[in-house]
Amino acid sequence: SYAYVVNTASSTMHIVDVSNPSAPRTVATTTALNGPYNVAVAGRYAYVSNYGVPSGGTTMSIVDISNPTTPVIVGTATGLNSPIGVAISGNVAYVVNGGSATLAAIDVSDPTNPKSLGTVGVGGSPYDVAISGRYAYVTGVTGNNVRIIDISNPSSMYAVSTLAGFSGPRGIAVQGRYAY
Repeated sequence: SYAYVVNTASSTMHIVDVSNPSAPRTVATTTALNGPYNVAVAGRYAYVSNYGVPSGGTTMSIVDISNPTTPVIVGTATGLNSPIGVAISGNVAYVVNGGSATLAAIDVSDPTNPKSLGTVGVGGSPYDVAISGRYAYVTGVTGNNVRIIDISNPSSMYAVSTLAGFSGPRGIAVQGRYAY
């Protein structure tokens, strides 16, 4: 069992063996990131949003973690704008771009050659994203809302609705019929 911890200030990701919770230990550290802000793990890969330090980053790194003691960056998605949140659904990474207030869909079926599929505007200083079925749920910090985006066609995503009434929402998780 491993935990993947991104460190914005040092531009690193630590892989921590948590198989013994009373004695966790770092087994590897990945460098060559750029102010990583969030990480999502799916299968043998970790997808790291590079928010950028001190200025806006433009990439998402794909790290092969099949051997946790020797992680290797195998691919980089480019053309992002201060990426913050990231979530994976199948072969698609969904990345929240804080700088452009968009949600980007990236084909990661070939981790060494990720390709942009499309973007959709989400407004309101987006921060985090959660995926459930055909929908992405994106928090909007300054919009004080959650945008629900239809992602059934990643090349043509669109907003379905906006739920208002929050106060600077940052994190979100979706389980079944409920968002938290």
